[in-house]
Amino acid sequence: MKTAFLISSLSSGGAERVVSLLANELIQTNQVIIITLNKTEPFYPLNQDIKLIHLKESKETANFFAAVFSNISLIFKLIGIIKKYSIKRLFCFLVTSNIIGVIAAKLSGIRVVVS
Repeated sequence: MKTAFLISSLSSGGAERVVSLLANELIQTNQVIIITLNKTEPFYPLNQDIKLIHLKESKETANFFAAVFSNISLIFKLIGIIKKYSIKRLFCFLVTSNIIGVIAAKLSGIRVVVS
């Protein structure tokens, strides 16, 4: 079963460490994809079989409207990834990722877990 994790980045931090540990363990029995909202290099080691996808290159948005447009764009990019890779479960970590992930998962008809 294909399982995906959605998190804002894989820099150092508690949620990032949990995602890394869970992904490294689940790769033994599942296909695992980690999707980040921002492009960062993983701080914690990841199994080489884990697919890593970045939804956008930069963190900053110019204003409120740009931020709203950016988040809507991220939702549609995530829906495309869910369909392209036939993801069946999505685990989301942290507030922004939770909101984007829940909307995309519900529109895609897959199971979602938030943390």
